[in-house]
Amino acid sequence: MMPLSRTVYRPYHVLISFLALLSLSWLAVSAPEITPRLMMVNSDPELSLISRVFSVAREAVKVEAVAEAGETGVPVSDHYSCHQVRQRRLEEVPKSKNIAVLIPFREQSGQERHGELAGLLDTLLPYGQNISKDEGVRFKVFVVEQSRNGHFNRGALMNVGFQSAQNFFGGEAFSAVAQDCDFVPDEAMLQWYSRSGEGPIHLASYAYCPGFGGVTIFGHAQYLAMDGYSHSMWGWGGEDDDAMDRWMSDPARIVLAPASGERFKDLGKTEDKFRDKQSYDKSMKVWAADNQNQNWVREGLAGLQFSLLDKVSHEDPMVEHIVVELGGSSDSS
Repeated sequence: MMPLSRTVYRPYHVLISFLALLSLSWLAVSAPEITPRLMMVNSDPELSLISRVFSVAREAVKVEAVAEAGETGVPVSDHYSCHQVRQRRLEEVPKSKNIAVLIPFREQSGQERHGELAGLLDTLLPYGQNISKDEGVRFKVFVVEQSRNGHFNRGALMNVGFQSAQNFFGGEAFSAVAQDCDFVPDEAMLQWYSRSGEGPIHLASYAYCPGFGGVTIFGHAQYLAMDGYSHSMWGWGGEDDDAMDRWMSDPARIVLAPASGERFKDLGKTEDKFRDKQSYDKSMKVWAADNQNQNWVREGLAGLQFSLLDKVSHEDPMVEHIVVELGGSSDSS
């Protein structure tokens, strides 16, 4: 579910609200057969007639809307210092009862990525089946495949996966494993997939600590607090660094990392030459604006646009594989 907006009201909004209520009362008297239809356009009060009037009023006075997912914070000035990273041993981090693995996906050059995805699932699914059986954990893998239109957008696909997980788990909290399909965990690293800490757990921190690339485990509330990943960064690069700065806009926050030498097998190096870097400079501008102007509170889960095109069947019910077309601004590929 997309985060709602919270608006700061000024005193004269009371007058606007009063006038809106007067208008609705007049309709109830003069055209009673119309009023119920107007009030029941949608059961969500955000879409009621009164809310629509308020929405117009807010737009007219240019009241700044702030995404419910998070408040603006402090621009990060020491991005590459990695001072926020705290190493932990596996037994020091509590377990999660609901786990969603979010895998953004699109083929690049041939069938290499499909092979990587199959290899990753061969590793993750037996683990998920075991902890589901032995510990009662709810384990679900969400593969979010982007259509061929536009440049690849890892952040937007991650957000689509997160929304799918929210729908699956209902109102229950869960941990979200943001997973690149070419990072396959070894046996020791795999044990971390059931953990959820006081900060995001960046499992690939040993490879690149300034950004949330590779594989990162977010608590449900942590992902919401940073409004997810940017959905405005197309092609390769930048969204992982941007996501770290979203999280660290509160300087008191920390990031956890495994302390005992756990590793991934990085399969993506064979695909490096196919990376789409055409929009890299634009992505760097998005990152700068997110950090300096704190634009991220309005651009992530907030404002996410996509259309569901297809559902891909899988032999294991733990896997939900969807194909989506992303909205927003992107040059054609």
